[in-house]
Amino acid sequence: MSIKNYKNQFSYQTLCLFFFLIQTIPNFAQGYECINFSLAQAIEYATENSPTYQNAKLDVTSTKAKKKEIMGMGLPQVNASADLKTFLTIPTSLFPGSFFNQPGYIKAQMGLQYNSTAGFEFSQLLYSSDFLIGNIAAKQMILLANINLNKNTEELFSTVSKAYFTTLVNNARLSVIEANLERVKKLHNDLKVMNQQGLVELIDVERIEVQLNNLYVEKNKMTQFLALSEKLLKFHMGIDFRQPIKLTDQLNSNINSMLNLKKNEDYDITQRTDFQAISSQQKLLQLDAKRHNLNYIPTLVAYGAYQANGFGADFGMIVDTKNWFNTTLVGVKMSVNLFDGFQKQYKIKQSKIELLKTENNIKILEKAADMEVETVKINYNSAVESIRVHKKNLALAESVVNMSRKKFNEGIGSNLELINAESALKETQTNYLNAIYELLIADIDYKKATGVLLK
Repeated sequence: MSIKNYKNQFSYQTLCLFFFLIQTIPNFAQGYECINFSLAQAIEYATENSPTYQNAKLDVTSTKAKKKEIMGMGLPQVNASADLKTFLTIPTSLFPGSFFNQPGYIKAQMGLQYNSTAGFEFSQLLYSSDFLIGNIAAKQMILLANINLNKNTEELFSTVSKAYFTTLVNNARLSVIEANLERVKKLHNDLKVMNQQGLVELIDVERIEVQLNNLYVEKNKMTQFLALSEKLLKFHMGIDFRQPIKLTDQLNSNINSMLNLKKNEDYDITQRTDFQAISSQQKLLQLDAKRHNLNYIPTLVAYGAYQANGFGADFGMIVDTKNWFNTTLVGVKMSVNLFDGFQKQYKIKQSKIELLKTENNIKILEKAADMEVETVKINYNSAVESIRVHKKNLALAESVVNMSRKKFNEGIGSNLELINAESALKETQTNYLNAIYELLIADIDYKKATGVLLK
């Protein structure tokens, strides 16, 4: 996105209102010490303070905990229980009277008032397809969480870098405007003196005054844009708006090396985080389909229990160990689903459909990635050629201004010629800064598209 397009996103009226509201807030920044930030430091600060990035890190931690939870299913499961019952009314049972040579049924209360039970149960999973596939899937989920973390890092790197470069360019543009303003102010003062001496007409003074007023307006707007771009950078970094910062990187630090490097080489799509993410999702779907297929295999569980039961007509009998009776058992249980109404069959079918959809999505991504890379290559190479042209134009415009100023001072050149040369220089300087910005952004977009932004 060019500086011109960036500016068009905000109307001048909106900016005026924004900064009017900002000015009404007390100046709390007086208690803050200015912090210097290079681009690398700004990105590092953002990774430590961005809530979105921190959530992505927490997702990785949560997924690791989920894997341990699944692994816990394969460890022995031990439970303990204790139960004490007091029958306010002893249960009544009926017995056939024929047992006692009597007609009908005989009622009898069976049992004692106090009953207690205490024991341990354990189980050990011997084989389960869900457990085996779950462990493999958990590892894949951790990998996917780390891929998403890298993707979040990549987005943060790109966003902070673009905001950083926007601020640098706006600061450079403001410096250019201020330098032009000083030159035009001097020219205006010189012409006023010459007009008072009758050497130039009033219209010449007024013509340069119009240009001077336009520069004042442009400086005011650029000052506001600079403040806004700085606040946008602070927003992406997660830093307090009131905290003053200073950017230490130079705008032209990497430009010369970039001018000698064209982007024509092939790229490896497997380096892209979005491709890595969809490939990881495909593996999870494959595991899910495998899990449904293996569900026809029986599940084996070993188990055991130790239990003691106590009985007593009163509480004293319960605490007497003579009235406790032990039971111990061990066993192996096999379970297999013989018929589930074809549920597994249709689950397998759904998994296969999801796999086919994922394969189609991979093909779509491959084509989209190829198109994106070709586009960013063109943008980058075009930006390189553009900056070379504007750099030459800048040198020519500076030469024309120097020559026009020299001719004007010697009285053999017109002030209109000098004004036109100054205007052309300002436009050329702006175009050069725009070209620098476009090259920096194109470089970020190219590295992101080819998956090497974090390399």
